[in-house]
Parts: sequence; structure tokens; C-alpha cells
Amino acid sequence: MVDLRSLRRHEVFLSLKKDLAMMKEEEGRHNAAMKAFNVAEKRTNELKNKLTKVERDKKSVEAALDSVERQAEGQRVLLRQAEDQLAAYKGQIITLKKKLEEAKKARAQAEQDGYDVGVAETEKALRVRAEVLGVCRNYCLQKWNEAFNQAGVEASSVLRRAESVYYPPAIRASSSTSSKVVLTPCFATRI
Repeated sequence: MVDLRSLRRHEVFLSLKKDLAMMKEEEGRHNAAMKAFNVAEKRTNELKNKLTKVERDKKSVEAALDSVERQAEGQRVLLRQAEDQLAAYKGQIITLKKKLEEAKKARAQAEQDGYDVGVAETEKALRVRAEVLGVCRNYCLQKWNEAFNQAGVEASSVLRRAESVYYPPAIRASSSTSSKVVLTPCFATRI
């Protein structure tokens, strides 16, 4: 029995030693698992923090994108309005250019009409003046003839020639063909 006991003790000892080794191995695995768990938990926390930061950044970017899209839409609206105004201004410019051309034509026509009226009035005034001067010269000639008749001057006398008749300076015949009246002196013999 002693042998049995010692055998059993030895088996128990080996069994305990084996159990102890298994426990140490189990403890090592447990420690390794705890280390792995701690590393995984730390990594999980880091990833959670990164995820939180990324989500905040994503929300910030989405808000910025929304803001930029609203601004872009506002700019598109302003661009459309500016294009509409530009088209309206171009239409107004075309209309104003046409009116300017019409005004230039009307002005040129008015200037031409004014010139034509001035020419016509000047020609009429010159005709009237010529007629008045002619009437005045005829009157002077008649009066000279009456004076020669009363004085008894012969009809063939040099005094009765047309170039010998004295006309006052205001009704003397002009030798110029321009519109400016130039009076030329006429020498005649007085009786």
C-alpha cells in the first residue's frame, strides 16, 4: 500500500504539477487575452474617437457644402438677373441708337430746311431790293427827264444818256454778283 500511496502521491503530484502547468498556461493565455482585450479596447476607443472626429468633420463639411450650394444658387440667380438686365440694356441701347440716328437725320433735315429757308428769304429779299432799286432808279430817271424837259434839254443831248443820270448812293446799281451789296459811284453832270 505504501507503494500505492507513493504511487498515488506521485500521480497526484504529477497531476497537480500538470494542473499547475495548465493553470499557468491558462493564466498566460488569460493574461495574453487580457492584454489583447486591453489593446483591442484601446484601439476601439481610438477608433471611436477617430469616428467621432470624422463624423464631426463630415457634418462640418456637409454644412459648408450646403452653405456653398446656397451661395452658388444665389450667384446663379444674380447671374440670371444680370444677364436679363444686360439683355434689356442692349435692347435699350439699340433703341437709343435708332433714336439718335433719327434725331441726327431730323437735325440734318432741319439744318437743310433752315438753310433752304434762309436762301429763299435772302433771294426774296435780294429780288425785292432789286425791284425797289429798279423802281427808285426809274423814278429818278423820270424825274431827271421831267427836269430836262422843263429845262429844255434836247432829247439827243449827252445829259439824257442813262450813264449820265445821277443816282443817290443808296440806289446805285451794283457791279458785284455776290450777295453782298456793293455800291459803285456813278459820275453824272448836274444841271
